[in-house]
Amino acid sequence: MSRQFFHIKTSDMFLKDVEDWEKEIQSLSTEPTQEENRSEYMKYYLRPITMPTMENITACERDNAIPAKDAFMPQDFVQVMDSQRVDTLRSGYCILDNGVGFSCARVVMENVNDEKFRYFNDNFNPEENLFYKIWCPGAHMKHYMDGVIEDVGAGMEMINFLSSYSIQELTRDPGYQVKDPLFAAFIGGGGISWPLHARPEFGEYAMQCFWYRDLPDGSGVEVFVVFWLGMRWLDGKPTITLKEGERMTIDRARLQLTHSILELSQEAALVNMFWNDRHS
Repeated sequence: MSRQFFHIKTSDMFLKDVEDWEKEIQSLSTEPTQEENRSEYMKYYLRPITMPTMENITACERDNAIPAKDAFMPQDFVQVMDSQRVDTLRSGYCILDNGVGFSCARVVMENVNDEKFRYFNDNFNPEENLFYKIWCPGAHMKHYMDGVIEDVGAGMEMINFLSSYSIQELTRDPGYQVKDPLFAAFIGGGGISWPLHARPEFGEYAMQCFWYRDLPDGSGVEVFVVFWLGMRWLDGKPTITLKEGERMTIDRARLQLTHSILELSQEAALVNMFWNDRHS
């Protein structure tokens, strides 16, 4: 049986399908529409936000960056995750010596399993853009087939997905097989983002990787989401996009970590809440 994880309901529209972006942007809001307010799913939007663990809250504090030596580049991601080092890896952010912004979020999703994810993916179907708004109220506007509009902490941004890659492509080893018996899934991708009312030429590139592992006692899963800000997937390999001497800001890396932790914390809560509502 294939593994099940959080699947996002999109608007079934590509960014290129939007004919009038000024009109599109003016029509969007993080608040529910009148139709969405009538939805049976509105209670999930109105739920109290699930707070991250104190460990993760502390990891996101200002002036609490991890040493750059404890971070790693995308080409080393699988080697780090598929080793004993993953057992001690925790959330953190920093700027690497090459100027790349780094964030690594580790979130434990307690009491979730394939059955709950599968049920959620098959049955959680809010109207219009309500799914994306429910996921992270106040920060999410709309999810397209190849992009999103959301606030990572520095104001609303357009994020355009550009690429995806497998473990084998990332390691450049067509025969790579994961050794970790707790490994559950990998997702790799990259894109470009820019402030919603700016122009794409002011965009910033980023790469990201998700790594899911079962908890040893079977009580849930742990998820690692790592971002490299100032990098993109180009010609089949990770590529730094920063100009000579350019560096991402430490606050940008910290905000990315904070948003990743918040999103993942809400995922686990939503899946469990929906399951409990339908199976009580």
